[in-house]
Amino acid sequence: LLFNQLSFEQFELISQQLRKNVNALKLPHKGSKVSDVLTISVGCAFATAKAMDNESITAKSLIKDADVMLYEAKNTGRDRALIKSI
Repeated sequence: LLFNQLSFEQFELISQQLRKNVNALKLPHKGSKVSDVLTISVGCAFATAKAMDNESITAKSLIKDADVMLYEAKNTGRDRALIKSI
């Protein structure tokens, strides 16, 4: 998901709410060695408009940073949202 013109706090709230909403569904996750119900891990990258003015920060680099955060969330326990702020 890509968002525009959100504060860090709004961005963090949405990320956590996505995770909580999936947990609230209590969908069975048979065969999982991690949890009896379906959970999600969320990886995010947040950049201010000022940071985006820097030519080295692009949508592609933000997606790459979010992917790194996703795998960090999975590797550090799953069922969490991690955000990198640039």
